[in-house]
Amino acid sequence: MDGLDCPFVIVSSPDMATLADSVVELLQERGLEIPHYEVEYTAFANGEIEPYIPHTIRRQHVFFMHSFSPNEPHADIMKMLMVNDAMMRANVGGITVVAPYLPYLRQDRKAKPRVPITAKLFADLLTQNKRVEGLITIDLHTEAEEGFYPIPVDHLPSRSLFAKHIRNNILRGNLDNVLVVAPDTGSAKRNRKFAVKLNNALMAIFDKDRPGKNKTKIMGKTGASIQGVDAVIYDDIADTAGTACDTADALMSEGAKSVTIAATHGLLNGSAIERLSKSGHRVVVSDSIPRNTELAKEHSWLSVVSTAPLIANAIYQNTLVGGSISRLTE
Repeated sequence: MDGLDCPFVIVSSPDMATLADSVVELLQERGLEIPHYEVEYTAFANGEIEPYIPHTIRRQHVFFMHSFSPNEPHADIMKMLMVNDAMMRANVGGITVVAPYLPYLRQDRKAKPRVPITAKLFADLLTQNKRVEGLITIDLHTEAEEGFYPIPVDHLPSRSLFAKHIRNNILRGNLDNVLVVAPDTGSAKRNRKFAVKLNNALMAIFDKDRPGKNKTKIMGKTGASIQGVDAVIYDDIADTAGTACDTADALMSEGAKSVTIAATHGLLNGSAIERLSKSGHRVVVSDSIPRNTELAKEHSWLSVVSTAPLIANAIYQNTLVGGSISRLTE
């Protein structure tokens, strides 16, 4: 189908082009032909950039697939705003931002006086463009963050993708001694749902404290016995991997047979790569951070789960009158 004949278009930032191509292929398998255009950026000597969309999008609805750097998201926030502005001025019919990972997720409340709630500020920036009609994202830090957005948010959980990968490629179908481990009390609800996907596995919850920035201290544990289990730690974000590695060490000291560390958004900043390499544990992340696909080629202990099926299903349902996302959130 010619791009001009299709009411829907996928526009992607360069870092998301590979994932966007995968999404387009999955949509084609379902009989939906959506063209894909990649944003082109011109860089100037003074540090400014100018985005350009190399095809008309007039009156079409755009699914804009965009990524954010795991350690310096500010430039990517500006790029997102600029591309959305360019599309508005091109008389786009509407915009759905598709961002598997969003920055500032953990700044969702005032933890102390005189600090911003930056997750809400980001939502305000994203939605100030009135052509932005929706957001598709994966594993927000808290479900309450959906309420920061005055537009429909398709908040997709990744647990089914991770459970399938771990079940088939790491545990090899042996689920008899699996223990799902929540690395802190805040992730307990997410892990209960994840445990259901792993044959209703038993669960343990660790309690942690943060004595300083990017520092964690294990305070205690509740739940099933650790002795002889194949433990799976599941979290939404692995930044410096301190929480994951501390939890894994505690599990091994209590007699766990193996530990797998799984995190939707593998930011892997600071000494995370070195720390995880030394741990000897299997690590599973998603491609919500595009560079992880290349990192997995360099480290045998790291594997990457594709979010393309989730995103393709969400886009497909968004193109239907009466399409439903609820099945994707189970």
